[in-house]
Amino acid sequence: MAAPVTGFGLKRRRAPEGAPDMVLLGGKVVTLDGADSIAEAVAVREGIIQQVGATEQIKALAGPATAILDLRGRTVVPGLIDSHCHLGSSARSAARYVDARVPPNRSIRDVLRNIAERARITPPGEWIIAHGCQFGARKFVEQRYPTREELDAVTRDHPVLVLDARHVYRLNSLGCERLGMRRGVPWDEANGHAEFDEETGEPLGVLHEGMTVFPDRVVPYADVKHYMREVIGPLWVGRGFTSACSYATPNELRACAELAREGALPLRITSHIHIGATRTAGIEAAVALGVISGFGDEWMRIGGAKVFLDGVLMSLSSAMREPYFEKGDGTDRGLLLATPERARELARLMHDHGIQISFHATGDRAQEIALDAIEHALTLNPRENHRHRIEHFGCDAGAPDLRARAKALGVVPNMTAGWLYTYGDYVAPHLGPARAREFMALRSIHDAGLRPCNSSDQTGTDWLTLDPFFSMWCCVTRQTFEGRQFHPEEAITVKEALRMWTVNAAWANFEEEIKGSIEPGKLADFTVCSADILTIPEHALREVKAEMTIIGGRVAHGG
Repeated sequence: MAAPVTGFGLKRRRAPEGAPDMVLLGGKVVTLDGADSIAEAVAVREGIIQQVGATEQIKALAGPATAILDLRGRTVVPGLIDSHCHLGSSARSAARYVDARVPPNRSIRDVLRNIAERARITPPGEWIIAHGCQFGARKFVEQRYPTREELDAVTRDHPVLVLDARHVYRLNSLGCERLGMRRGVPWDEANGHAEFDEETGEPLGVLHEGMTVFPDRVVPYADVKHYMREVIGPLWVGRGFTSACSYATPNELRACAELAREGALPLRITSHIHIGATRTAGIEAAVALGVISGFGDEWMRIGGAKVFLDGVLMSLSSAMREPYFEKGDGTDRGLLLATPERARELARLMHDHGIQISFHATGDRAQEIALDAIEHALTLNPRENHRHRIEHFGCDAGAPDLRARAKALGVVPNMTAGWLYTYGDYVAPHLGPARAREFMALRSIHDAGLRPCNSSDQTGTDWLTLDPFFSMWCCVTRQTFEGRQFHPEEAITVKEALRMWTVNAAWANFEEEIKGSIEPGKLADFTVCSADILTIPEHALREVKAEMTIIGGRVAHGG
């Protein structure tokens, strides 16, 4: 019998007895429990929630050694959970890469100036990598990205690469040379789609989906551990996150394990194995070792495995059922990275060995293939409560039939609602108005009975999406970068948006017995908000901050 995905070892504990180690008093505690109750105070002992209730009731439990935290009326919500991110590469980007995002930059001139400043302090021959944002070409005042020639004018002594989020690269001439993009030299499309001048054969300095040749793909282990320990805390914990689901490299897995053993992990981490569409070595190694989803403890555990089926909308590499709207020949339907047969093979391999499936599928064709593959695995080996996931389901594209199938199959939609702002303006030009209507259709996804979770998708997107309150603002206002309101009928409530970061996120990772709500026996993970998110005007959500982050009953951020 195949091993079931159970999230073993993560059962709710009995509330510990004795005087609490800490009490939080005089606030508004949004528990998100089964009754959706609101309390005033919480008692914590041994890192576990001991009791939830009124201030005087909880205050009476305190002993001489109990730490008293006066909330002063502030709102407390369950510790926030980032359901999809890339912690190691995000930390590397924050610590090492030139900032090419909009904002804070406004023009190509700003980015070129930033690259020039880095070139002055970088030894010749070393890579300079700048991290841009989604649809940056639409956001710069020039309405484009820098060209190879403009990057050459800044420096010819350094190979330069500008990331458009994480899927399209712009390179200078030396960068092209280093990656093997040369005139007259055949290019292997397995390393991504490179653009060449049709007449001269010269590389244009543009590469799509080139992760296999990304020059900073393998980060030294010592650097990974340093970044995980020192950089992740301010980025995630400082924004109110107490847990994150990270798609990890082998070095990141090892660093997390060592930091957990040393008691230095900045937040709780569920690590997903990160593989491509055809490389299954990571999956096969995990299967050979008997590793299944749920292996680990409350600080670090194994989640599932991620398989790419397509790319992303901004590079027109999302695999679509119908051609892209602006393509006159009607043939361009994006990039499919795995055949339907390969997707079924990988889904069955993971499902049969107790590994939670996590398909990256942004286009509606890719989502259809993902659902077909999951259905195939379930037909051959029926199992309830599998919680297989589709990353970016309903984000770049969607449809009612896909939502209905996902509900029937028990699939978890993992979304990045911040994309409503970062590129909601640019969906219709690519997909046409009818299909654009399905972009981030949050109300329809909820009404279909699905349980979507939310994520930052760092380092794949803009830093804005790392702010959970900004994301909630996107969910309820649906405002775009250019100030439009994108299909307001698809807005959800603040509480529904909060659940995507808490209850639903915990459920998606088989952690609902220990996380996601404030109840006795669960982990004492809390986020203290700077305002009452349930009563302030919706437009003010964007300004809310995490004034305090508490993990396991210890203040990890704020004070």
